[in-house]
Amino acid sequence: MIMAIAVGMGIAGLLLFKLALNIFYAPARGAVGEHRVRRIIDKAGAIALHDFYLTDDRGITQIDHAVLTSQGILLLETKNFSGKIYA
Repeated sequence: MIMAIAVGMGIAGLLLFKLALNIFYAPARGAVGEHRVRRIIDKAGAIALHDFYLTDDRGITQIDHAVLTSQGILLLETKNFSGKIYA
């Protein structure tokens, strides 16, 4: 009985640790991804704005990257994932 409680507490502790890790690590990982994309855009010599906010009557929107091209403005939302992506 005591062993089962200890195992249960250990599993609960690991789940809480993983949750805390995701809460605090994900924003840092996202910032790293945005920085990498920004460097690529800047190195290409493109005219761009990075990490800014737009406000209208519906609320506030954060834009990661807006790049001016000959065809118009390209808006980019950066994600920093690993693994395979399926569509």
